[in-house]
Amino acid sequence: MERPSSASLRRRGRRIPEEEDDQQQASFSEVDNDHPADKSAGIQSFLSDSSDYPLLPPTSSSSSSTINPRPMMSPSSIRKDESRVRKIITRIISGVIMISLFIGIILSGHVYVCALVFVLEILLFRELVTVRYHCNFDRIEQTIPLFRTTQWMWFFVAIFYTYSEFAVEMIKNNTKLHDLLEYAQLAPMLAFSLYTGTFVLTIATMQTGHIRFQLNQLCWTIVVLCLTVGQLKYIMHNIYNGLIWFTLPILLVITNDIMAYFSGITFGRKFIHRQFIELSPNKTWEGFIGGGIF
Repeated sequence: MERPSSASLRRRGRRIPEEEDDQQQASFSEVDNDHPADKSAGIQSFLSDSSDYPLLPPTSSSSSSTINPRPMMSPSSIRKDESRVRKIITRIISGVIMISLFIGIILSGHVYVCALVFVLEILLFRELVTVRYHCNFDRIEQTIPLFRTTQWMWFFVAIFYTYSEFAVEMIKNNTKLHDLLEYAQLAPMLAFSLYTGTFVLTIATMQTGHIRFQLNQLCWTIVVLCLTVGQLKYIMHNIYNGLIWFTLPILLVITNDIMAYFSGITFGRKFIHRQFIELSPNKTWEGFIGGGIF
């Protein structure tokens, strides 16, 4: 019977120290000179003794070429992706609804478009004055009476003066409305009366020790009126000069906002890692550039 060599035993997965390897080779040479039964007993004895040695790890020629599986996404990454998809779907649905309403108002006529601009003026004024109000809430509530009341009175005085002049002009240009000319001529006097009453109420609410702060708030209110009522006054004229002069700028703004959003979520911070603006950390340079191009 042919004895197994050390190399064949290693291929079977058994590690053999060099010293014992020499001893085992000598024992095999002795067994070769004996009876075949002794030779078989020697082999069995060797196998039983070598069972104490640890097995080598199995090797495979294909193990080095095995492709590692893709790592599993963490729960936070999954939630982030789901939140991102949910935001996109919400924006798409709300955008479709708003565009549909805008098209419906445009098709309804000039009067409804002017009403839309008037509502937007109210919301814009409310947003801007609320920011300053919340910043100084404690001081205003404790020391300044009728602060919000006087702010809204200034707003309606500005609205009445601005659009009463526009309404008088429309009455003069429309022969069907000439019966209202008698009342339209009272508009300047009524506007002056409202202005006088609001001015007197504002002065009456001045508190000693807080006059500088109140004048500062009054100046802020006037600036907001110039940004809202002053600018949107001429939009009314553009509406009656042609709806295209109102629709085209609005569509440009809508397109810019949509393309800036999709450019930002697609390429945001992949090419330019610098922050775009601190006031809005989610804005990116890629979104700004994409909105400008498209």
